[in-house]
Amino acid sequence: MNCLGDAVIAVDPGKVVRYSNPRCLKLLGVSFERIEGQAVNRVLRVLAADTREPIDIARLVTMAIDSRVENLPPGCILVRDDGCELFIEASIASILSQSSAALGAVMLLRNTTESWKKIQRLTHRAQHDHLTNLQNADSFSKHLDAVIAAADEHSRPFAVLFIDLDNFKEINDDLGHSVGDVLLQHVAQRLQSCVRTSDIVSRRGGDEFNVLLSEIEFLQRAAEATERILTSLNHPYSIDGREIRCSASIGVSLFPRDGESADQLLHAADAAMYEAKRKGRNQLSFHQADPLT
Repeated sequence: MNCLGDAVIAVDPGKVVRYSNPRCLKLLGVSFERIEGQAVNRVLRVLAADTREPIDIARLVTMAIDSRVENLPPGCILVRDDGCELFIEASIASILSQSSAALGAVMLLRNTTESWKKIQRLTHRAQHDHLTNLQNADSFSKHLDAVIAAADEHSRPFAVLFIDLDNFKEINDDLGHSVGDVLLQHVAQRLQSCVRTSDIVSRRGGDEFNVLLSEIEFLQRAAEATERILTSLNHPYSIDGREIRCSASIGVSLFPRDGESADQLLHAADAAMYEAKRKGRNQLSFHQADPLT
């Protein structure tokens, strides 16, 4: 066991640590004297990665003794004494005597931090726009569908904004794509500064953006929030020593009035945005004019 590449730790039936190989001591960042005779839950502080709820290792040891083998749920975090957090995977197997009596359990732990970080980077890249780091269109639609699926009769309405920059093509053509890219990054930052943490901002592609305004009690609140965004986007931008102006047209749809799916709400907001363009740009338009009741 001292030569194994995986970390190994063994406990007796009372869930007290009785053995650890060098790889495990290195993983935990402790000496054997520090953990010998300690309860396994004190030695192995493990959290679920998604909820950060503690995982009861002693209970899993009991289950392993009963069923011969158990595995930690995927995506677990080991918290070391120094506060360092590592992603791990682990299996627990019972230790039996020749007469099949339970003598304890042995755990094999593997540090999967680099693999999990790579997965997280790839997941983030798949869900976010590379230029602005906002959610991309596909991720926004999925989030919107999830919010709709969780809604019930007690849920407050929410608004979906479809934002199109009015004169971005001219700026991009006249000043170059590098300036246009910086402008889009500035727009993304302003959008995020205008919304609450419960709201979602997304770059749809090109010079189009979406915003989910959560829990809008009535139309006036949605109008006020959208007006703040319009005002912010209409302020001049300073890029490479130039003052650039770029207004926006915004269409607004409301759940559940204007649709009960992501596609319906986005289509309604898109149609309202084109109505704002038709009316002269640099303004907002609701898919329907009548207020919520």
